[in-house]
Amino acid sequence: MRTFLCAILLLVSINLSAQKSKPDTVIKRDTINLRGYIYDSMGKPIRHIGIQSTNTWMEAPSWHVGTMTDTTGYFELKGAKFNDTLTFEESVLYNAVPVYNKGSRYMIIYLASLPPIDITAQNPIAITAVRKHKKVTPIFNVTYSTANIDKFSFQAPPKFEGGNGHFTELIK
Repeated sequence: MRTFLCAILLLVSINLSAQKSKPDTVIKRDTINLRGYIYDSMGKPIRHIGIQSTNTWMEAPSWHVGTMTDTTGYFELKGAKFNDTLTFEESVLYNAVPVYNKGSRYMIIYLASLPPIDITAQNPIAITAVRKHKKVTPIFNVTYSTANIDKFSFQAPPKFEGGNGHFTELIK
């Protein structure tokens, strides 16, 4: 009898705990997997640039659905809205204006290049050099002989301030 009462009590407690769980809810959201390529104005693929959708993740509503391009400029954005605005991460090379998708599942996007930035416009860069050692000018003594006038030759062994030994030390 005791075991029978324990079994009934166990079944009733299991039944009550099963009723406390929430029923499964189905969330319907119209999303697509958007893919394509991103090129610059010269037709070269833009590598490793971030793309974001205005759609947010279901698990983390403060995060937007996003991806990055690979080395060929290819991207695949899973969970974008059917009509969605795509934004790109800020770049110093490209004018990243938002792109509106009108329901396409495949896009080829061209981003315009920004003009080069002149970093020396306000403060020009000046390169200066200071000599560590005194400039050495070699002195030549030109000697010639008049014995062989048809053959003009001269010999000039170099002489440096401090002697040739000092010059070889400077070179080392």
